[in-house]
Amino acid sequence: MPRAVSVAFAGMGTLLVAYLAFLILRSSWQFSPWLDGWLVVLFEGAGAGLCAASMVRRVLHPGVALLFGVACLAWALGDLVITFQSLGGGTPPSVGLANAFWFGFYPFAFAALFRYMRAERRLGHVPNWLDGAIAGVGVAALCMAWADHALDKYIGHVTFAASVNLSYAFLDIVLLGVAGGTAVVVGGRNRATLTMIAVGLTVNAAGDTFAFTGAGGVGPVVNAIAWPISIYLIAVSMWVRESDSDRFALHAVSGLVLPAIATVSSLVILVGASWFEIGPVAIGAAALTLILLGIRLAFRPALRIAREQLRASQARYRTLFEGNPQPMVVYDRAT
Repeated sequence: MPRAVSVAFAGMGTLLVAYLAFLILRSSWQFSPWLDGWLVVLFEGAGAGLCAASMVRRVLHPGVALLFGVACLAWALGDLVITFQSLGGGTPPSVGLANAFWFGFYPFAFAALFRYMRAERRLGHVPNWLDGAIAGVGVAALCMAWADHALDKYIGHVTFAASVNLSYAFLDIVLLGVAGGTAVVVGGRNRATLTMIAVGLTVNAAGDTFAFTGAGGVGPVVNAIAWPISIYLIAVSMWVRESDSDRFALHAVSGLVLPAIATVSSLVILVGASWFEIGPVAIGAAALTLILLGIRLAFRPALRIAREQLRASQARYRTLFEGNPQPMVVYDRAT
């Protein structure tokens, strides 16, 4: 990472800690245009700029960095609209132009994750689609069950603004599920970026959930700090080089823990459906997760043997081509 970029991230991290301390110690939650507005907008804009800078330096796949940069910029523009609407003591509308920019974050983030997965596949990694499907569908079942529970709790007196806040929390969890599933599919050394993004999205989901439920105490602090943390981690993840990513790869987490969490969640949903009102979509996704798990377990020996044969073949040809100083010709009888 270039020295200027390291200094920028260090300064942003210091600013983030200072803002968190201000949120904890502040005596009033009245919107401050300078601290809650301009400071946050500049911080998020800097994060979007650092994503674009990594695209120029080609640290990561350029298309992925560009899409995440645009996603972060969309959220910063939403906060900019709120800041303008709050000038002079004005009260921003519960649902307005800012929400259009905030919702714009999600399609770009989804596109970035799918582009990242496709780019990693072209690099020659052997994807583990079953584990990825188990993690992704299991988290989707958890999202559906949580959404059903939240809607049942507020049915009859839920406002349009509350439903919009619920949409943010729901999209955060779905995006987290996509990141988790992608982390299982891509190669181990390239999970560092996804690990940082997943941590940021987890904080996002917590903050948006507090915004929906209106929880007091720590809720306003988490809600206010969630998006700056997320954008900061996304920007940092765009600068993780392959030589530095082994420490963040978390092979056991992405290859075992994520599918295990998805499986346990699906079991809880299916058992809990006997006592709680859970929608058919969540139940169906949970059942599909367990079916995929059964297929995974049934074909596990065959998958292990196939992977061992593939690794042996790759090692043999690598030794053959790298260790032999003589010219060689490869002939395929079939073609």
